[in-house]
Amino acid sequence: MALSDDALATKRGLSIEMVQLLRQTRGTSNDSLEVVPDGALRRALRRLNYPDLARARQQHLLKQSRGDNGQVPVHALARAVQQVTAMRAGAVARSVQTRGAAPRSLQSLGAGLPVLGAMSPLALIAAAPAPPLARTAGLAPTRWQWLGPGNVGGRTRAIVIHPTSPQRMLVASAGGGVWFTENGGARWDPVDDFMANLAVTCLAVDPVNPNLVYAGTGEGFGNGDALRGGGIFRITGGTGGAGGSTWQSIAATKTFTAINRIGVSRNGKTVLAATPEGIKRSTDAARNVWTSVLASPVADIKCHPLLSSRAVAGGLGNGQAWFSSNSGLSWKLATHAGAWSGRVELAYARKNPNIVYASVEGEGGSLWRSTDGGKTYLRRRALGTDGRAAAYLGDQGWYGNVLWAGDPSDENLVILGGVNLWRSSDGGDTVAEISTWWDGDSVHADHHAIVA
Repeated sequence: MALSDDALATKRGLSIEMVQLLRQTRGTSNDSLEVVPDGALRRALRRLNYPDLARARQQHLLKQSRGDNGQVPVHALARAVQQVTAMRAGAVARSVQTRGAAPRSLQSLGAGLPVLGAMSPLALIAAAPAPPLARTAGLAPTRWQWLGPGNVGGRTRAIVIHPTSPQRMLVASAGGGVWFTENGGARWDPVDDFMANLAVTCLAVDPVNPNLVYAGTGEGFGNGDALRGGGIFRITGGTGGAGGSTWQSIAATKTFTAINRIGVSRNGKTVLAATPEGIKRSTDAARNVWTSVLASPVADIKCHPLLSSRAVAGGLGNGQAWFSSNSGLSWKLATHAGAWSGRVELAYARKNPNIVYASVEGEGGSLWRSTDGGKTYLRRRALGTDGRAAAYLGDQGWYGNVLWAGDPSDENLVILGGVNLWRSSDGGDTVAEISTWWDGDSVHADHHAIVA
């Protein structure tokens, strides 16, 4: 039986109010707080005096990026890259004049992907559903294995795993571009270190054409170390190698400074981008034309796994959720009892896509479920092992808010979290911690993506 607030306060030398604040802000339980090391506990207590002000920080960073005319310069990052490219070309020319040949390191700057040699990192999706996942005894805080990459700079905000060869993966780092492994993480190589923007925040594979991957750049969640993007990139072509497949900037998206999520319809015709300025939509094959179809700030967008006409979207800071029945051309607000607030993350249940889960930032995290494809939602209890509603997001739901319901055999298996991860086997009625931020044997805090 979990310790009561009073008993935990006595055991750890805290006030009852401190216990309650720690549980709520760190998105954890009394079971975890009972055994947290003293050093980690002191740091968590100090943090109580410095609440997150994500939206105010976002507005401050926007103000910093404006020019003297009050506008954010258009294509400034792209122009800077062009200037650097011109400087490199000048260096190569001078080297040829003085030495007779360009240094090998400079010759390789224009090489396409991949660094690892000929491969096809784009064949990362199967037309048919993958076989059912193997059932396990469940995850525990000390049963995580670190895979890397260890030399990538920044947060891993997106993962794509090959559906039939799970040793092959692509990951996107908010500070280090896109990385590839073909042996389950034993070795990682950068796909392209010379993209015009390495702040890659999301990846999406075309379900019809596996040789097409979209990469969105720029973080739009308001964290202090957020990096500005340069639009959407895509990779096309054959198996790679020098002169083979290369990342290409989609010119029409260069003004999109933050892409929180990308969705591609099941038939591959429609691409939807969730941004702080709303939802952007493209239906032409070249992606030369993008239209704004929703003006509210959006954190998440998901396309129905089977029906190309359906999609759902979650708000960035407004506590709203939407659904579309015409391939994202128009959107309607979802309905639910009570008020929602903050960021909203969504997930289709893979076994039954009529079921959509919603993780809402407000109240330290509340879990909701729809049985009509995201049109209406009912709240789940999300009770922890102590019988209380778990504040599973803590006070960082604006930053780390993740949700997964991808088991092909069980629509009630849900993994969710923010600071820590939680698992439910009954559709969110009860939840239990499966990671903890302070334990070196557990997965690190702050979660952005779950993939199976």
